Amino acid sequence: MPTVGKNQINRSAAARIVVRWHWRVNKYLDENSGVANELRNAAERIAQAAVARNYTRRPALLAKYGERGRARCFEDTRFHLSYLADAISFGRPSIFKDYLGWVVEVLVARGFAPDELRESLKCMREVLIETLSPAGLAVVPGVFDAGLPGFADAGGVAAARADQSEQPLPQTGLAKRYLDFLLRGERQAALDLVQDAIRSGTGIREIWLRVFQGSQYEIGRLWQSNKISVAQEHYCTAATQMIMSQLYSHVFSGPRHRRVLVTACAPGELHELGMRMVADFFEMDGWDTYHLGANMPAAAREASPALWSATMETSAPRAERAAPVARPTRPPPMMITSPPLRSAGWPSVGYVILWV
Repeated sequence: MPTVGKNQINRSAAARIVVRWHWRVNKYLDENSGVANELRNAAERIAQAAVARNYTRRPALLAKYGERGRARCFEDTRFHLSYLADAISFGRPSIFKDYLGWVVEVLVARGFAPDELRESLKCMREVLIETLSPAGLAVVPGVFDAGLPGFADAGGVAAARADQSEQPLPQTGLAKRYLDFLLRGERQAALDLVQDAIRSGTGIREIWLRVFQGSQYEIGRLWQSNKISVAQEHYCTAATQMIMSQLYSHVFSGPRHRRVLVTACAPGELHELGMRMVADFFEMDGWDTYHLGANMPAAAREASPALWSATMETSAPRAERAAPVARPTRPPPMMITSPPLRSAGWPSVGYVILWV
């Protein structure tokens, strides 16, 4: 089966999508798997003890948030522990640190004081120290503490992350009008708007990048800042997927080059719209693509994806582990990474080899 080299791919419009070829076996996956598994196995017990300690020390929490709030606190603590375990398993403390920064931003936008999260984490750390084995104590506190410096300034993490977030959409233009229709639940009007723009000469690539990608960034920003509900976020994303499906006659309109690409999202990666759009750009450039969707099991050898998507730090190492299982006798696949991953140290561009 032939390969397509770097120079040939660079002539393709599809190659302008940010890709990388990144192949390694992360030593931490073996060295720290025991500690991470210990933490995961004890997570429910640790979360219960940490929440009980927090509510005993601060009885006003129950009066303020009720039993429902206590249940949510337990759920959140389980999430904290899950990200902590992933950070240990993959040898990347930044997973836990970045997650905590995101949590602060989300909670502050919803009226919670950063002090409340700080005290909850303090109780969680105490229970960890009392619960873990000596091997766990040699690893976990260091990773845990690496995520906490931003809490020295209440709200500072949220402010810092807000400065790095995507800027709001311009108040005029096609993308803003499209998003306004979706936020009002007017899916057909949004489709009509896009179709009118195409008939007026707007290119399909511009629709994908400026309208669909731009509106999705804005939807995420609006949800994170508590401007829209999770139901609205899900509706807008689903509506965009439906509208994209109505436009595939334009995607498939160019000449075909008899090249094939299989794409997939990493195990545990549920954000698949971006990978679908990447596959569409290859289609626009004449490729035949097969997108396998979200949360692709690594054991699906018959599919043999050549391009994996990872939008979160916890997904990227899983993609790395999945690749040799899915393609044991072929060259390493490329990976699509998001800006947060690249800022966390994942390389963004490498030599490209595709099986076609």
